[in-house]
Amino acid sequence: MEKLFLLISCLLMFTHQFCSEAATSNPEYPYSFMTADAQKAASRSYDYIVVGGGTAGCPLAATLSQHYSVLVLERGDSPYGIPDVEDFRGSPTTNPNVAQGFVSEDGVQLVRARVLGGGSAINGGVYSRASTEYIRKIKWDEKLVYESYEWVERLNAFQQYKLSTWNSATKDGLLQAGVLPYNGHTFDHLVGTKISGSIFDENGKRHTAADLLQYANPENIVVLLNATASRILFSLGSGKPKASGLEFRTNNGTNTQYLVVLDIKMAFPLSRGDLWLKSVDPQDNPYVHYSYYSHSLDLQKCVKGLWMARSIRIPFGTNPQAKTMMLESYMGIHILQERTISQNFDKTMLK
Repeated sequence: MEKLFLLISCLLMFTHQFCSEAATSNPEYPYSFMTADAQKAASRSYDYIVVGGGTAGCPLAATLSQHYSVLVLERGDSPYGIPDVEDFRGSPTTNPNVAQGFVSEDGVQLVRARVLGGGSAINGGVYSRASTEYIRKIKWDEKLVYESYEWVERLNAFQQYKLSTWNSATKDGLLQAGVLPYNGHTFDHLVGTKISGSIFDENGKRHTAADLLQYANPENIVVLLNATASRILFSLGSGKPKASGLEFRTNNGTNTQYLVVLDIKMAFPLSRGDLWLKSVDPQDNPYVHYSYYSHSLDLQKCVKGLWMARSIRIPFGTNPQAKTMMLESYMGIHILQERTISQNFDKTMLK
């Protein structure tokens, strides 16, 4: 009889089913999990919430989605279908739909991105790896770093075999000035002069960090656009505070606020279930005995988690306190039912 370790979710949430296919026919929203519908995004809970779909947020979310449910909250819109972003002749830094101007404390006028893909949607598009010395100094795993480089470069980095007049003049000037050796085309960070990679392909099309969302598991991710995070919610349990949810508002002029909740799960439960085959016929479902919360410590952890969730106070929206209380009642009934079934099952097996 094979024992199963079960990962039990303490809060049972109704989840919205999204399309299993990543691609869509909409050129501006090319992924099925991209949306501006705040209600859709707020209708489920998540294991992780990534605030900001930039050069760090997009690859992080794509990676997490392989094993966890993820919400990406981006205050800007999609970079796709915008000539100023996609065409190398565009001027993204002057487009208020994708860039936001600001002045530094010492009076320097700058811009920052306000679009999915972050700075990679408005910058000059130069791509280069970090130096080996830097990687070793901060004690990163070199093998993992270089595997990550290749993961990014398959979609985002291109060699510049046709240089512009300005780039050619810059290269020749550096060589004449004695900035040697000449390393040719390379992504690596090397001493001397080199021709770096670019996030513009051979046709002059920009490839932003949003392209890395192609790696995401479409079943496990939602990318919500035109939404701004306003507050992180923390549970008020004992010990170190833990993030339990997030408030955000839409950028559509109505200033509507929403709540999304991080899913609470019991890691390494002590309760164990059983699984065995009903027959040699693969079409027959196996016998499965979950035995939820059969260990008293698991039940105590679950109750504690529910009280932590109940400590959240939200002054707006769809009365999440009532929703939490409803879930507690449901979970209480569910536990009693499971215990009754488990006891009857054990009695039957002993006969």
